[in-house]
Order: sequence, then structure tokens, then C-alpha cells
Amino acid sequence: FENNSISKILQDHEGGFWMSTLENGVNYVPNLLVKNYLPLSYSKIKAVVPAHHQMIIGDHSGKLNAYNAADGKLIWQKQFDDPVISLFRTSKGNLWVSTTNNTYIFDSLANLKKRIGGSQLNHVEKKEFLRSHHQTESMT
Repeated sequence: FENNSISKILQDHEGGFWMSTLENGVNYVPNLLVKNYLPLSYSKIKAVVPAHHQMIIGDHSGKLNAYNAADGKLIWQKQFDDPVISLFRTSKGNLWVSTTNNTYIFDSLANLKKRIGGSQLNHVEKKEFLRSHHQTESMT
């Protein structure tokens, strides 16, 4: 909150903190417990998505790591030839991983279901992705 004048702090029933500022609107901090997990690789982290008590992290070196959200221990790891640029979890539990050249779809157990090169997304896959993304957006 550097360079912000905090004008009011409220704690909600879930333990989160709401802070109004004079310069930059309202900020929400879910709780004051901050955990810092150092990934196995020190490449630039490009994408993060929560999934079933896990935190999935994709980085510039092409690594995709899943960590236990409670203790930070590595659960599984994948390596791609290209940098990971985005991650998305669908309502069906599939994980979409986009690299600079391909998109990969994994099931909820991290098994590869499909690799899509370039612009090969078919109409059904685009529709599933957009519907899941819209549902996620509506929930937040």
C-alpha cells in the first residue's frame, strides 16, 4: 500500500480486511497470513491458478508445477518447450495451459487429454472454454 493513505480498515466475518484509501479506492486482503513459497525454478512466473487444494504455477522457462496449497510441497511437474503464458481451470476441472505455440488440455489428475497447435481449437472447445470462463467471471 505504498504511497496510499489508508482512511478506514474493516475486518469482515471471514477474517478478511477491507481498506479504503484516499487515492486508490478499496483494497481487500483475505487475511494477514502471508505465505511465500519459493518455486523449484527461479524463472519468471507467468500464470497461477488454484485447483483442488493445489496452486498451479506456470513460468517463462516452460515449467508447470503443482504445489500443495497447505504446505507448499511439490505434487507434480511438467515441462514444455515454450514459455507458459496462461492457465485456466474449467468448470469441469480441466486445466488449459497455453504456451507461446500450443494449448494443452489436462484432466483433473494432470493427465494430458489433448494438445492443440496454433489456431486448431474447434468450435466445441472454444464454446466450452468461453462458457467456463463466463461462469468463472460471473462468480467473482
